[in-house]
Amino acid sequence: MSYSLVINIWLQAPANALIEANATIRSLIRIGKGKVDFSRVEAYTRPNESLALIEPSTQNYAEIFRFFEDYWNEERALKIETGFPLFDADALIAAPCSIRFFGNHFGHNHQKRYGDIEIAFENVAYFAGLGEGRQLARFDKVRNFRMVLDLVKHLTISVRAEHLIMSTSDTEINPLCAHMVFHKHTEEFIKDLKSIAALHTEGGIYRHEGKGDFSPLKITKEYGHLRCAKGDHYVKEFIDKVDRLADYFAEDNVPIDLSRSVIKEVLSSASGVVANSGDEGTMVFCEYGPSSYLDEVYWNLFSALRSGTAEDK
Repeated sequence: MSYSLVINIWLQAPANALIEANATIRSLIRIGKGKVDFSRVEAYTRPNESLALIEPSTQNYAEIFRFFEDYWNEERALKIETGFPLFDADALIAAPCSIRFFGNHFGHNHQKRYGDIEIAFENVAYFAGLGEGRQLARFDKVRNFRMVLDLVKHLTISVRAEHLIMSTSDTEINPLCAHMVFHKHTEEFIKDLKSIAALHTEGGIYRHEGKGDFSPLKITKEYGHLRCAKGDHYVKEFIDKVDRLADYFAEDNVPIDLSRSVIKEVLSSASGVVANSGDEGTMVFCEYGPSSYLDEVYWNLFSALRSGTAEDK
């Protein structure tokens, strides 16, 4: 099974695909240095039910915007398929990438599950692993991930992101399975702990209360960390660790506050993780991209919460 590198974005204000498409396309063009090919644009009334599509002339952005003007509303989703320039060993290629914009009333919980915007690079192999052990391939994968980092940093500002999460599958939209998380407000990292607990014991959707249609992860064990787990002992140890977190939040009136300074200190303490804070928000990401996860960040936050290091704000 092949995996994608998926970026899901929730916006500060209700989505307006005409504005967000403009900002997203301009970000893609800027980071891709003008070498982004837009091959297909499609409108959906329901998941897998296409309403209309065009195959625009290469880099004909005006044609894309006209399509959005004609077909966007809150009941629909719009999808752009592109070729984004990435390195494959010693060659620059147009790697398949898709961008979806979700109306607030599209589908069944689609906007809640996937955010307002989803960007998916179809093959995570461009970013992870050594590429048959070749040093050049490893360097290219690092360069590719840096390009995506630049894209994400630009997007968080241009589309006014409230939350962002990067994972290796759209079934793993969960901070514990993430390679990157961004929040406009630093305190949201603590709220992520409650989300991790709820997804584990109740199922449902990240950033949305209610059980929904998705089974508890305690049962499905759909954690990226467990795909290549070495033996039952590792699986049990990992699940037991999440169980302890979930048990903590199952109690009534447990403290869920840490000061911003403590949160930022903890975010910076995990090995192999980079944390950046600024006026636009706080972002943490794995230094080596999708080869690792942010679980240590959240275990450290949980430890800080339990140790009583909360301070007056």
